[in-house]
Amino acid sequence: MRAFIKIKKHDLHDDYQQLAQRIWEIKTPDPWVNHLGANEALNALSDFGFGIMPSDLNKEWNKVKVHWNAALIYIHETHNKNVVVVYSEFTPELPFNQKAFYNLVAHLAEALDGVISEDDQTSWISLANFQRKHHEIMSANFNELLTESIEIGKITDPVDEPDFDKLSYDIYE
Repeated sequence: MRAFIKIKKHDLHDDYQQLAQRIWEIKTPDPWVNHLGANEALNALSDFGFGIMPSDLNKEWNKVKVHWNAALIYIHETHNKNVVVVYSEFTPELPFNQKAFYNLVAHLAEALDGVISEDDQTSWISLANFQRKHHEIMSANFNELLTESIEIGKITDPVDEPDFDKLSYDIYE
């Protein structure tokens, strides 16, 4: 999964722990969040990735195919300083991670006054249209989505996001 956000502001003041709880809508206090980068990287929109440990939230997760454990969501700047990309390793993601992905994109678009592209920057939509399009998954109950994800993950192998290796958009080229 991937989405681009064309931003007008560059000031983000988020804590990755709190942001994780918000986008996955986890009610457990202080869940462990796997992360690549610190709050500084997140707020600079430079090179940040994070995910939760579903096994901490539902013991049935141990029945899921092991490759699903690598499912992080990434934020990275692009060659255009006014565009960031949010992407994940798999397409499609399991439902619990789809929820977080769409909520993260919406959060960034709102916080940074942005518009969103889900078609590799061919067209752009407003935050309101994005939220209407993905409302069902964004507002779904996390625990129900995690249970559904476990059932899917038991029988389905993840499929790598096409061109995942190109999505890090090496800005130093």
